[in-house]
Amino acid sequence: MTGKKDKTRKKKSNMADNVVRLGDLIKVEGLNPMNIDVGYIQDVSHKVPKDGSIDLNEAERLATIFLRCADYCGELISQAVRLVGNKDAERKSKKADAIEGKIAKGTPATTARETYSNDPKYVEATNAHTEAEAFLVWIKQKYENLIKAHVLCKDLLKSHVENRSKSGWEGVDDFDPLSETGKQVGQSSIEKSHDKSSLDSINVEDDFNIDV
Repeated sequence: MTGKKDKTRKKKSNMADNVVRLGDLIKVEGLNPMNIDVGYIQDVSHKVPKDGSIDLNEAERLATIFLRCADYCGELISQAVRLVGNKDAERKSKKADAIEGKIAKGTPATTARETYSNDPKYVEATNAHTEAEAFLVWIKQKYENLIKAHVLCKDLLKSHVENRSKSGWEGVDDFDPLSETGKQVGQSSIEKSHDKSSLDSINVEDDFNIDV
């Protein structure tokens, strides 16, 4: 009984080791979008044809490559959305701090609300928010382009298969003398052969009296 419990605990422990938490995947603490390595995305994006022409032999492989990269972009989009929200909250917080700081130094409240934008910390927070938004726009555009390229490849393959089906034809590969078609063809050939031999065997002098 103890052995079964140990196996159950071990199984649960292994399952816990395989847990993948969404929070870990889209963690944004300390994330600087301008430092993210996007070399993989750029390399795959360069495979997208500018004129929409894709080699049929490469279509299936490229379809998979585009889809995998789009999936990776999807993860980055989740991070970007979360990052934009965080940076926006920080920007608003720095705005409030800037206004309160000016008022504390004797600046009239109305003037403080009009001049908060020159506070260095607010400016820094605003720039960070703008960079996060730029990252979100950039990665979303890459994602959409990759999905379109994937669909283009799949449509090309589908069109090729449909064209092959339309241009296909059905025929008799081997002549089967026992089939109905074979019987008809055989009988027709025999009849024609018989008719020809009958004509060749006609003796004009025997069947017709020709007086000279």
